[in-house]
Amino acid sequence: MLVQGNMTDFYGVNMLPALRAVIDRGLRRYPPQFSQIFNVKSSDRSIEQFSQVSGVGRFAAIDEGKSIRTDQPVQGFKSTFVHKRFGLAVPTTVDVVEDDKWDLISNIHKDLGWSCYETQELDAASTFNNGFNAAFPGPDGMPLFSTTHPLFKAGGLQSNAMTAADLDILSLETAMTAGELMKRPSGELIRIQFRRLVVHPNNRFLAHALLRSPDDPTTADRSVNPLAGAIDGMPKPFVWPYLTAPNAWFLCAEPADTGLIWFWRKQPYTKSWTDDYTEVGIVGMRYRKSHGWNNYLGLIGNPGQ
Repeated sequence: MLVQGNMTDFYGVNMLPALRAVIDRGLRRYPPQFSQIFNVKSSDRSIEQFSQVSGVGRFAAIDEGKSIRTDQPVQGFKSTFVHKRFGLAVPTTVDVVEDDKWDLISNIHKDLGWSCYETQELDAASTFNNGFNAAFPGPDGMPLFSTTHPLFKAGGLQSNAMTAADLDILSLETAMTAGELMKRPSGELIRIQFRRLVVHPNNRFLAHALLRSPDDPTTADRSVNPLAGAIDGMPKPFVWPYLTAPNAWFLCAEPADTGLIWFWRKQPYTKSWTDDYTEVGIVGMRYRKSHGWNNYLGLIGNPGQ
């Protein structure tokens, strides 16, 4: 007796769209968070490569009859994104199908979708969780958040890692000031706005109080919150439960203004097949992607205390 004959309604063409809908509900129960931080792109090749290029210098005054000064961009550090395939499958015996355990089957396959979602978030968050660790260097040889990023044209070093401090008004002001003074490799200010304050759930309420309260929530006399008067806009709290350090926090510009990249080589898809010898039907999901960063600009990190 072949399992395909027993399980036609479950694994055949009639049932598979319904299974995909169940899996999809698990996958899309919550909208992805990483796509609000990473610049999500599609890829049609096995790898993606980047090469940093500096800007040019500043304009200079030209004396009468003299030639205009010339300047050339300088090539910087290279980075390569190699796509990897991810997947997970759930087997279901013929007995479960024959005994009409549809609620069990539905919940199992919904969990498959949820696992797909969670794996992606954990992978994306690992970029931040490992961001202060020298064992995870970027294209310039430094971790994502470092005090010694080289300015490869202008010379010298630049920091996007703040002195360890828990989130409060002073540490946030210091980080925002550092972001406003961040420079391109050629030495010019990058002039981008930091739109998100990324925090662990432990700092959810403090982040909202700091950014949205007209008063300073850290003082007993409720003095004026200096952050509330920012005329160029404040970052919004972004609570990411996949951060592992409860006191770490980050400032992020819009995805297009950072080097955080997520490549989809193949979006998540579902397949089903059967094993006639064991009478087991299998539904699996796969996807192929790469992620990481090709420059640190537009990102400020504090490991907390």
